[in-house]
Amino acid sequence: MERIPHDKLDARQFDRDERLEVWRQSVEPLFDCRAAREATGREFQGRLESFNLGQTLIARSEFTPLHFQRDRRTSDDHLLVQLYTHGGYQGYNGDRKVQVGPGDISLLDMGLGLETLAPRSGNLSLVIPRDRFFALTKPADYRPGTVLRAGTPLANILANHLSSVWETLADASVEDLPAINRTLVGAVAGAFCQGPVREDAAMPFEDAAR
Repeated sequence: MERIPHDKLDARQFDRDERLEVWRQSVEPLFDCRAAREATGREFQGRLESFNLGQTLIARSEFTPLHFQRDRRTSDDHLLVQLYTHGGYQGYNGDRKVQVGPGDISLLDMGLGLETLAPRSGNLSLVIPRDRFFALTKPADYRPGTVLRAGTPLANILANHLSSVWETLADASVEDLPAINRTLVGAVAGAFCQGPVREDAAMPFEDAAR
């Protein structure tokens, strides 16, 4: 059985003056990041673990205060779902102000550009290609920068789903990936979109469930 590609990074593996730069390089495809002002001069700490699911990518991270930035790229850029287990962030996605606390789940559009400031935090992140997401719903049915608040029914359902998938990936195989991706993207689209999920696109999810 071929296991799902799995990577780990712990900043403590590196010299103190190298840790932040190694971290920056690891997240560079998504963000440019630097130590937040209140952390300047302090020792950076961070851990990152990810599974490459082929169509999507899921990662768990913990880090000391950071400032994240991404300039507007193209309309083909991915979407980013983040469940903050502790800490959070505040900032902007495009022209929309976003504020996230522990237990909140946000949906960010990486094509709009963003700037956020996070204290010491931990999160579970899911990167979804835009075409996969909009195969299930129309662009008009979602709002970038939307946050599901901790304790609400949809946040509880999606948080449990993301966490359960994460906990099972170490035992899953590449043969499981098509069904895992379908259920992940379907759950996110169902939780964040204002309109109904397209019935024709939802059929494969129902088949996988059966």
